[in-house]
Amino acid sequence: ALADLDSLNAISIDPDNRSFTVEGNCLIEIVENSVVRGCNSSEIPKYIITISDYAFSGSQMTTITIPNSVTTIAPYAFSGCSKLTMVILPEGVTALNEGVFFECTSLAVVTIKGKVSLIERVCFGFCESLGTIKADNTTKEEWEASVAISNWDYKSGSYMVLCANDETIMKPLH
Repeated sequence: ALADLDSLNAISIDPDNRSFTVEGNCLIEIVENSVVRGCNSSEIPKYIITISDYAFSGSQMTTITIPNSVTTIAPYAFSGCSKLTMVILPEGVTALNEGVFFECTSLAVVTIKGKVSLIERVCFGFCESLGTIKADNTTKEEWEASVAISNWDYKSGSYMVLCANDETIMKPLH
């Protein structure tokens, strides 16, 4: 019932539910402090630690603020968010799982505040508008090591990665 987020603008549950709660239009698994599902108008609460698999997949949001408390963004969490244009990842997020932003076709700017250690396959796959990735706390060498075994940018557009020490990695159009 929650698979198609194109028109989902609000989430509600039975107030007697002891396993889940709703805050900021996010369905939250209480014990894990994890967003299980969001919608077009979600605001992630500041105590959330994990954004679960497919939590916002297919949402029509244009922006999202990921709070500093978040340390894990599970696979495909924002996949198919075709209107998402910009995202800022907090310091605690050091690994980007498989397909996190897969098919975010309007995503143009990504800021990664933490030191990146791993970017898994198709993390930015089909992000045709991707122009700039700001990874200010990650050196060029660390960036290249984090993406060495993955096809993280499959079918993405031309972009540049701005690393620490004013190092830049460019990916021209083919």
